[in-house]
Amino acid sequence: LEWADLMVSRGNIYSAWAFTLMLDDFMRNIREIATNGNLAANSYQLALTVYSETSTPHEWAKTQSLLSDALKTSILSEDIKNHETSEKIRIYEKVITARRLAQKIHTQNLHPEEWLDLQIGIADTIRAIAVLSEIEKKSDFYNEAASAYLLAASSIKSERTPSLYHAAAYNILLQTLTLTGEERFKRTEDALHLLVKARDNAFNENEKAIYQFATAKTLYELAKLAEQSQKTIFYAKSRK
Repeated sequence: LEWADLMVSRGNIYSAWAFTLMLDDFMRNIREIATNGNLAANSYQLALTVYSETSTPHEWAKTQSLLSDALKTSILSEDIKNHETSEKIRIYEKVITARRLAQKIHTQNLHPEEWLDLQIGIADTIRAIAVLSEIEKKSDFYNEAASAYLLAASSIKSERTPSLYHAAAYNILLQTLTLTGEERFKRTEDALHLLVKARDNAFNENEKAIYQFATAKTLYELAKLAEQSQKTIFYAKSRK
């Protein structure tokens, strides 16, 4: 176990240096940031050849979480940028897998804060895959991202809850760009309901104003999609 602990410590040094470089000058240091992310990921993967879910569950889960962060950093490299989109998606899928494995130990009931951080990371990564995906797959990924954000929002009441409702709504609205007709109208309504939840649960007036603006914009979109008999109602609501 000492060797695995040493590998984690080494990975943490690479990760810390990558973070320092980000704060210094992200664009100028992007290659070095990614290189350190890759070195960190390699160190964590070596540690995971020793740690196990059964014998060292907390070390195993923590290292899975660290691995997911390092993999996301490694994708910034020029090599990855020049690879096919499928290679980027493959790495993002590894990020999701590592975070879901960590959630097996950091469960919603026993470790709610850790679980929430992992769940938000999963949702963010699914959204990243949606952006990269082929047009015919985007709808499913945006819908999956929205569901992941909603799962996070429903877990514990916190200052992050309104922003999670907003993130879910945003992904649904992106999904609607691939839909037509009644299905598009229905999903836009779903997004509206989530934006109202975000607005009603806002923690301050500035946050509330942001969600109110998004609500008004979505009402306007619904007005454009609505049947003629409903248009006036939605347009009127959007101006309130």
